[in-house]
Amino acid sequence: MANYYIYSGATGTGNGSSWANAYTRLAAAHDNAAAGDTLFIAHDHVETTSGSNLNISSRGSDTAITKVICVNRGGSVPPVSADRRATAQVSTIVDASLTLLGNVHYDGVIFSCGTGTGAPTLGLVSSDFGKWMRLDNCSLRLGSTGAMISIGSGGGSQIEMNNTTMSFSNVGQFAVVIAVVRWRNTANAVIGTAVPNVLFFASVGLFSDLEIIGVDLSAVTGAGKVLFGSGGTQSVAKARVIDCKLSTSTSNIAATPASPASEINCIRSGGAGVNYDLFSYNSGGSLQENTAVVRTGGASDGTTLISWLISTVGLNPAHPYECPPILIWNENVGVEVTLEIEGIKDGTGMPTNTEIWVEAEYLSDPNSPKGSIVSDGAPSVLTGGNSSQTAGTGTWSGSGTRTQFKLGVTFTPRLKGFVTAWVKIGKPNSSFYIDPKARLS
Repeated sequence: MANYYIYSGATGTGNGSSWANAYTRLAAAHDNAAAGDTLFIAHDHVETTSGSNLNISSRGSDTAITKVICVNRGGSVPPVSADRRATAQVSTIVDASLTLLGNVHYDGVIFSCGTGTGAPTLGLVSSDFGKWMRLDNCSLRLGSTGAMISIGSGGGSQIEMNNTTMSFSNVGQFAVVIAVVRWRNTANAVIGTAVPNVLFFASVGLFSDLEIIGVDLSAVTGAGKVLFGSGGTQSVAKARVIDCKLSTSTSNIAATPASPASEINCIRSGGAGVNYDLFSYNSGGSLQENTAVVRTGGASDGTTLISWLISTVGLNPAHPYECPPILIWNENVGVEVTLEIEGIKDGTGMPTNTEIWVEAEYLSDPNSPKGSIVSDGAPSVLTGGNSSQTAGTGTWSGSGTRTQFKLGVTFTPRLKGFVTAWVKIGKPNSSFYIDPKARLS
């Protein structure tokens, strides 16, 4: 596997063998490199393309990734880790699109798309099938006011972005997710003065799975600013925001997701210095952590009691709202145990087992980690299985008339291990508070 050099100011033979003889364009280097080669791109490399779209395609394979690393041109030859930089620039001007293709790992490159008023695309593997791309210490920037960022192809591609920023030139711009995308460990993730009204959409009719971990998204702030588009045919299919910094004035989505498959989960992500933020949203409703209506002795971060407030919209028992899983460790084997979860609702009247119930999965086979699921919901889709849940116990805070209830299932575990519980709600246009501290007895 060979090393090659890229520098826009080189005047030599252009075969990539040294800085003096470096390739002057990234695409030419890719065209001549083999799978698994390393392309060192100079810290002062400045490359522009006008008049036509720019496609840059790597010859790397899934097992022999091509690496493109920005380094100090005045450093060691071959470069060492201390020479790494993040200043090389590859750009299109006017309204030319810029597309990065193939199995490739970029480190420290700024990719800019357009300088005009048209609608070019800055695309990552946007026409490839089954490709893998990683960007470390990079930046994706839109110069044309009608441009967009397209991440993935919807054809089994995966893109990883680490310490990689985005920049926009118009508040109406956004990034489209069309693949499995992992965005991690990025401070000041959205740079520049034009903050999008909607940061992410999913493409029409194509699968998207977006996971964001340890990213500062607080720049997406102000009236009308949201992280995820929704409604119509462009709602984000799956999104998980974990341990991220958000603006206190940013909503998580714009409206109810259009597709039953759409789901957004924000876990320990917010704008305040607490570690219990939770927001879960799908077409059936939303779940938000709550500190006003809580159960004494219930779930806590060690200081603050918390509950889950679930608010539903159009639902039915066959397509309920499903809360995030609640895990509790079980040490009992071969004896009956009971799992219980406490809740409370506004108004009078005990909820029924078609309105709210719990399902629990436990290890039911002594010879394998096979699980079984038990439920206190209605036993049949036929009429006649409807019954009231049990009255709850304990003390809840908050004023107003409310009814306490308890969800519970009994089962016999055959192996030690975690029991996973899901609270499900089939009653539309209603609100329930759940204490997510399950108990086994």
